[in-house]
Amino acid sequence: MQRSWLFLITLLIVGFVVSTAEANTIEKVRMSPSPDNTLVVFDMTEPPTYSYFTLNQSHPYRLVIDFQRTSLDFDLSQLTSKSLMVTKVRTSTPKSPDGVRIVLELDKQVDANFQVLPPQGNYGHRLVVNVPGAAMKRDSSFLSADDLQERKVTVAIDAGHG
Repeated sequence: MQRSWLFLITLLIVGFVVSTAEANTIEKVRMSPSPDNTLVVFDMTEPPTYSYFTLNQSHPYRLVIDFQRTSLDFDLSQLTSKSLMVTKVRTSTPKSPDGVRIVLELDKQVDANFQVLPPQGNYGHRLVVNVPGAAMKRDSSFLSADDLQERKVTVAIDAGHG
């Protein structure tokens, strides 16, 4: 009788430990394009366990991120892409039933950089994906000399001490 109680308590403890190990959640996904790269940030409840691979056989190129023991608590349709590099962020069939697969559709083949960040300030655990490449069009409007006539210019000359 005592053995059955001990077995039941052990089973409950093991079940609790396993369920908390699978409790990671992607709470939010943010995208921030700049002239030289696009940052895709996954806000998470715990440090992420992930793997990734690329699919570069045809356009659009894809960066596939598999999160292990993670659920997605964010509607990716709310994420609008203003990046020229990352054209779409979507889910796909995960490699394991307790995971999430996120696919970044890319305009060009790139080598992305990944960085796991600990909680800081208002932010919790994060996975930051840095996708290099021109993500925004640069402002190509130049001012002519006539446009600059009303502008005061200060020239400083440094004698240097070296």
